Amino acid sequence: MFPTKLDKLIFIFISFELSKLNLGAFLLLDKKAIREEVWRLMEESGVSRFPKPVAGRIPNFEGSEIAARRLVGQPEFQSARVVKVNPDSPQTHVRRSVLLSGKLLIMPTPRLRKGFILLDPRKISKRFFAEASTIRGAFNYGRLCSFRELPMVDLIVAGSVAVSRDGVRIGKGGGYSEIEYGVLRDLNLIDEDTPIFTTVHDVQIIDKAPKEEHDFIVDAIITPTRVARIERKYSQPKGIIWEKITKHQMKDIPTLKELKTFLIKENKGVRKFEGRTVTAIIEFPDDRILLVKRGTIVFKGFWALPGGRVKVGETIEQAVVREVKEETGLNVEIVGKIGEYHESGFQDGITYDYYPACFLVKPIGGKIERPEMEIEKIRLFEIKDVPERLAFAHSRMISDYMRSKRREISPKV
Repeated sequence: MFPTKLDKLIFIFISFELSKLNLGAFLLLDKKAIREEVWRLMEESGVSRFPKPVAGRIPNFEGSEIAARRLVGQPEFQSARVVKVNPDSPQTHVRRSVLLSGKLLIMPTPRLRKGFILLDPRKISKRFFAEASTIRGAFNYGRLCSFRELPMVDLIVAGSVAVSRDGVRIGKGGGYSEIEYGVLRDLNLIDEDTPIFTTVHDVQIIDKAPKEEHDFIVDAIITPTRVARIERKYSQPKGIIWEKITKHQMKDIPTLKELKTFLIKENKGVRKFEGRTVTAIIEFPDDRILLVKRGTIVFKGFWALPGGRVKVGETIEQAVVREVKEETGLNVEIVGKIGEYHESGFQDGITYDYYPACFLVKPIGGKIERPEMEIEKIRLFEIKDVPERLAFAHSRMISDYMRSKRREISPKV
């Protein structure tokens, strides 16, 4: 059997990788450096396709149609009724395959400027499926959907610049795929278990990649030569992380402003939680701290430091001792004050604007007990095992606490 063009390309990749590229070196690189290295590698090894140059794009690649066929053979695709696919060139064959399979296709508009397009193959002549799979064609043959018109999504297909072997995806740097995911999650059109696939060339797979709290994890990496299933080690983002959204993004992505307005209306008017609050870092031996899993909005289901609102007539010191007792069953003594903070954002349909004081405290009595309503779980975490994303600004408070420990400076009231 004569080698195919793809075989030759794979051989080029393997030879190039062994002679010039040390994938382990990616461990030392940030996302920007990884993108630049992968773009360079794709150009130099000859696996990139039009449009070029690939730098600044989700890169198109040789064999993208083969990867699409492999994706179509997966049981998640076969059983899906609605598939959301990114609008980039390497996923053109995936989008066409969705239509050919008689499934509804959701495609985000470029940079999410106009929201999402819904394409229904029953309303498009089959001879126009190829054209409808392009960005321009999608606008012609699909329709822009309001949030209320969008259907539940059964499968997400994302483009990538690079993807690690444990499923951490790196896009082109704009954050649009992550925002698209957050929008759909906030609308309850996807959930933690919604599968996410990516189609890439083999050269785009790297050993490790830095993960940030807004990054979603892919469940399968599909290339022209293989399907790599990922066992998730991380949870998915629970929605838009509003405190991370900049004014520039709110201005440039109207969908975000529309979403915020929609979520507020869905909760029957504007609701705002505000005021003076307290939080406590309860220190235990062996670098452990106590966290609670919240059972009420906002940030329901998130791990957090114990704490709550200051009541009328209370000092913040009295409030933190009372809140710890109510949420954990422990009697505590204040060791010092970590700092004063400002927390504001939008979560669970609520606008919140809090001014918490964070204290370092130590247990002096009582026993750990979970109250019936407000708290789902209580757990001791080693500092290194604290969840990546916590409620409110609690991650920042813990970081400040760790810095004070490293400097061996005792916080003072």
